[in-house]
Amino acid sequence: MKRILNLTAALMAAFLFAATAHAAPLKVAVLGDSTVSEYPEQSIVRGWGHYLQDWFNDSLQVTNVALSGRSSKSFITEGHWEKTKALKPDFVLIQFGHNDSHAKTEPKATDAATDYRDYLRRYIDEARALSAQPVLITPMHRRTFNADGSLNDILKPYADAMKVVAAEKKVPLVDLHTASGKLFAKLGDQATADLSNAPGDRTHFSPKGARLMAELVMQELPQAVPTLKQHLKPVAPTPLTPSELVVGKISNWNGYELHEIEFDKRKANIILPKQAAEGRPWIWRARFWAHRPEVDIALLGKGFHLVYIDAPELIGSPAAVEVWNKFYAYLTTIHHLNAKPALEGMSRGGLYIYNWASANPDKVACIYADAPVCTFHSWPGGKGKAKGSVKDWELVLKAYGFKDDAEALAWKGNPIDGLAPLAKAKVPLLHVVGDADEVVPVEENTAIIEERYKALGGSIQVIHKPGIGHVHGLDDPEPIVDFILANTLQRKGVK
Repeated sequence: MKRILNLTAALMAAFLFAATAHAAPLKVAVLGDSTVSEYPEQSIVRGWGHYLQDWFNDSLQVTNVALSGRSSKSFITEGHWEKTKALKPDFVLIQFGHNDSHAKTEPKATDAATDYRDYLRRYIDEARALSAQPVLITPMHRRTFNADGSLNDILKPYADAMKVVAAEKKVPLVDLHTASGKLFAKLGDQATADLSNAPGDRTHFSPKGARLMAELVMQELPQAVPTLKQHLKPVAPTPLTPSELVVGKISNWNGYELHEIEFDKRKANIILPKQAAEGRPWIWRARFWAHRPEVDIALLGKGFHLVYIDAPELIGSPAAVEVWNKFYAYLTTIHHLNAKPALEGMSRGGLYIYNWASANPDKVACIYADAPVCTFHSWPGGKGKAKGSVKDWELVLKAYGFKDDAEALAWKGNPIDGLAPLAKAKVPLLHVVGDADEVVPVEENTAIIEERYKALGGSIQVIHKPGIGHVHGLDDPEPIVDFILANTLQRKGVK
């Protein structure tokens, strides 16, 4: 009898396992317009719905029924909603608004305050009648900017209306409108153009842009609908590949792939390692591109990316910091580079790296400064032992907006003045200096940084080169490379 019971239990367990293993996958229907829909494989346009399945395992099947040119109204009136309901989906993701916002003379257009809301309510009610879970997704921003660089929020009335309906009907909401708006505002006009399928197209996406929108959706969807979490793949899709991420002229640089791009109307370089190290570390060079590249080449060999943006006329001013802010957002958001780069500055490059780091101490892994200018009083001001440079002093006055020398000399925003945030964030510093440097004297620059940083409890190492003037680098770059590796790949908290 006991054997019979055990056999019966075993058979039931096998039956339940088989039933579970062969259960039909849950169905997700994705409704929307051209920013969501599928396109022929050879097309340069993509909608974010194309990539959604990448996040889910075989227990959930995504069907993208979105169609180009449709609004919340025309998707129903043309019969597409009835066809979607016939699929008997378990979840219905709904994003409309772009075509709803067209001129009111167009048949597809709706009013955000009235019939747009009514159509959303209809989708919700009829999805629930199928025992499906509706989810509203606010329409992403169009990439249109005002003269001052701010986003022109054309679709706000429709995004706001969708939020009202979601609250009213107690429906999960993914706020793609807000998420995309924050992203586009950070990147600016130039970088968001890189997400478009064609120059001047402010609405549709390249594969890169559509994939990025899918990532924004998936940052919120599992939290909005917790039951979806059990259907996620154990590992999220990897970031876009380097070939998908970088555009521009490609050439060889010391055996590595150099992408020369234009960013914010400036020349910029991104050099790719042959294999990116875990965490996608990078070193950010300020000024004097390719001068004494030994450290850069060694780090590329360790899996670092190397980046540079040209802003010579800004000489580390607040305007330069803003250029770097935008480039940082582009690199970390679009290219998925590490949140904390290593900064590298030679000579006047010290003004760039320190002023940006002081404004962004939580975004810096470490600083390597080589014969760095640490106060423009010394160079190009020539107000101490340094000879200075009249031409470059005029550049400082212009870039920083000083009306005269007195205002410039009274300013307390030089690297020697901005160390407290870095010490608080425990950013380690390495300086390499020539003790006989007459262009950027050690006592007027690095020595002040060293004294003040130690007084603040900060960590700083200075490598002195006796008898050497304003000459950069080390014949053996290993100490510099080891410092950067120790404070990036090997440092806890830098991921």
